[in-house]
Amino acid sequence: MSRSGSEPPSTLPPRPTLVPGGTLGRYRLHDIVGQGAFSTAWRAHDTALDLPVVLKVLSDQASPSAIERFRREILFSRRLEHTGFARIFELHEDVTANGVLRWMTMAPIEGRTLGDVMNEGVLPPRRALRLARALGEVMAMAHEQGIVHGDLKPSNIMVRARRPSSSPPQPAEDGPAEEVVVLDFGAATAADIEDPAVRVGSLRYMAPELFTDHRPSPQSDVWALGVILYGALTGALPFDGADERAIALAAREGRPPPPSLRRPGLPTLLDDAVLRALAPSRRDRWTDGRAFAASLDAALAALAEDAADAASPWRRLRRRLRSLVGRYR
Repeated sequence: MSRSGSEPPSTLPPRPTLVPGGTLGRYRLHDIVGQGAFSTAWRAHDTALDLPVVLKVLSDQASPSAIERFRREILFSRRLEHTGFARIFELHEDVTANGVLRWMTMAPIEGRTLGDVMNEGVLPPRRALRLARALGEVMAMAHEQGIVHGDLKPSNIMVRARRPSSSPPQPAEDGPAEEVVVLDFGAATAADIEDPAVRVGSLRYMAPELFTDHRPSPQSDVWALGVILYGALTGALPFDGADERAIALAAREGRPPPPSLRRPGLPTLLDDAVLRALAPSRRDRWTDGRAFAASLDAALAALAEDAADAASPWRRLRRRLRSLVGRYR
């Protein structure tokens, strides 16, 4: 973390104007790659080390709780050294004549947000399950260290081509080899979810207990994973409403239609895995990201067998004969 000295007001530099082609410290700004309620992410270049970076700059209108979340993001990122999490290098707090300018340097992440991927339409079932399973495994590493994200949603998740050394290869017929990166741990373990900056845009992914006075938990992250997977499979949200109260009521009291009802052909055992993630009581959900990920294995196996049957008439015939023999024994 860097911080400039406490110079007299008359000698403090003005707050820099951030524009494409301008500079912030030793970094040359290129363009804006992300915009949040209280921060802006810039694609930039480290002129000293000749490296591409991302600069995340906090707005001077940020609330005290937003400032705390900004600082917390780098603290948690240092505990989560894995390719499934954004890598943050340094936090800067520069005193200027116009106040403190807070910003951080991050490693760039290639790929697209899961939100952009989902906006193109429903995902092939096996791709949706593989991504959801990868998300569960990534979040398991956080949960096992006592860290809860608290604000998981498609816009906070990057999807990129899988790097050769990051995980075992997958069969070519499974589609593109992909991995996920979870962003924005600023809300992690936060108790201040009453802050509108946290709630805006996240309501539809919030577990019902978070609308009251409960702190985020691994089970509230599991809820968000369930909502994300439901949307990836069906193109619809399990719960919705015209306002916060309606969404909270639907999440607390409703039972969404099983994914297989919205999208015929999905294995019914997948319904059980998703609906358990969306149980109104967190005691009834999967306990953490790893349990959620494991719950998808049987559905993935069933889909793989269906795909193999579709590719081989003889496999289909043998499978049907086995079913008939078992029925009449």
